[in-house]
Amino acid sequence: MRSTIASLPLVIALLGAVACTQEPMAPAVPADLSPSLNTGAVHAVIEQGDRSADGKIRYTVRILARKGEMASYQGVLTFPAGSVAIDAVSVPETADGEVHMVNREQLAEGKIRFAGYAPEELSTSEAFSFTVTPRGAGTPDFAVALDVAGSPEGVAKPAALLRGTREVRDKNGNVLR
Repeated sequence: MRSTIASLPLVIALLGAVACTQEPMAPAVPADLSPSLNTGAVHAVIEQGDRSADGKIRYTVRILARKGEMASYQGVLTFPAGSVAIDAVSVPETADGEVHMVNREQLAEGKIRFAGYAPEELSTSEAFSFTVTPRGAGTPDFAVALDVAGSPEGVAKPAALLRGTREVRDKNGNVLR
């Protein structure tokens, strides 16, 4: 009995460490991105949700980096003007001191600028989500790019390590387009 009680703090500490390394409901990191994440790259990805009964589709822009390596980012999502009707744009609820923001001023021009920062590290991979009503068949021609990403120490990642994409992925990381 004594050894069980003595090891209880260790078990609690280990469970806490495991819990802190996993984002709640985080998407799986696509296998094709893992090698570059291991070299310090930061990826902006576009994830497509399911189509609702009224035909609307929810997309999420995520910023993927190794745990503990990113505390800020800034980028832009682009799409052909008029190709979709953007019905809603939202940012995630986050921990104290963490901020995610979007600038909708250039929606008519086919741009959504976005940024986020945290005092230590970001608590979520979600930069923002948006709901669209597609105009026409197929997946809209989205592209996402990062202008800058920074470490918790305030050091900017080299531009060569900032990765954007034109790919749209499903919740499991599979490329749809």
